[in-house]
Amino acid sequence: MAEEIRKSKLLANKKYQKYFCSLCRIYTNSEHQLNQHLEGIRHQQRKLLPRQTNTDNLDKICECDSLVYILAFINIIITSFIFCYTVVAYTH
Repeated sequence: MAEEIRKSKLLANKKYQKYFCSLCRIYTNSEHQLNQHLEGIRHQQRKLLPRQTNTDNLDKICECDSLVYILAFINIIITSFIFCYTVVAYTH
């Protein structure tokens, strides 16, 4: 516990001391608040769960069928054609 506190201290400014939990990525204003956070339920749960990187989450989000991209492309082409046709028709 004391080792976690030593690792978590971060001096943001000479005037103000801030404490940082690298696991949860949060700042606290005092050592007491950091201790409370380290003993808290959310911090304990995050210690138990394996840490996922942001790229893993992006891969799951971006898994799409290529048909979606084809349909979006066709929609853009048709909309552009209608817009250009309308502009040309009203200018003559």
